Amino acid sequence: MTPSIARPLDTAPLRAALWMMGAVTAFTSMAVAGRAVSIELDTFEIMTWRSLIGMVIVALVLSFGRRWHEVTPRRPGLHLARNIAHFSAQNLWFYALAALPLAQVFAFEFTAPLWVLVLSPLLLGERLTRPRAIAAILGFIGIVMVARPGAVSCPN
Repeated sequence: MTPSIARPLDTAPLRAALWMMGAVTAFTSMAVAGRAVSIELDTFEIMTWRSLIGMVIVALVLSFGRRWHEVTPRRPGLHLARNIAHFSAQNLWFYALAALPLAQVFAFEFTAPLWVLVLSPLLLGERLTRPRAIAAILGFIGIVMVARPGAVSCPN
């Protein structure tokens, strides 16, 4: 009988799963908090607080990790364009949180990979293969099933 060889536990998948659970928790918390404060604040005020808190968190992480030297804006025009797009998208997301049921907001949010798939041939020159097209169609069907456009809720 040969002795068993003790292998070290591969922690990369566990670490990745914990990061994903943390991200889902953070996004869900932000959605719930955004919806709760949307009664009293408009989306620009919510975005201001979100941005300020985010900048403090990033500054703390960079400071404690002594990594400020890694922040180098090599293409300021692209940074500005990305920030304008992100600010606009986040503003509309917070508006949607207040105006739509949460299930619809998250169903629409899950269209992001479909947009990447559809726009990647136009913007990145990638090929839209048959499996990718089928995945996009199935994803779109799933989103329509959750969002149920035109559905009217029944009074209880």
